[in-house]
Amino acid sequence: IAERQVGRALHLAPRSAVAQAALASVETKVRWRLREAIRSAENAVRLDRRSAIAWRALASARMASGETGGAIRAMYE
Repeated sequence: IAERQVGRALHLAPRSAVAQAALASVETKVRWRLREAIRSAENAVRLDRRSAIAWRALASARMASGETGGAIRAMYE
């Protein structure tokens, strides 16, 4: 269900930081495609540098991929 909803959100608002962060979360937690998760989360941050959701998605994806230093930096940006 989450994958379908993210697809719909991206279709409706492809430049939404929240939609990109949601995609990153699905890639991290459902599909376990960590490279794609980091890419989506970084895109979310680029779209809205003030979005806590985007930064949290980036930290989560980096932590899951073993990039603890990058995850900590993302949490404190």
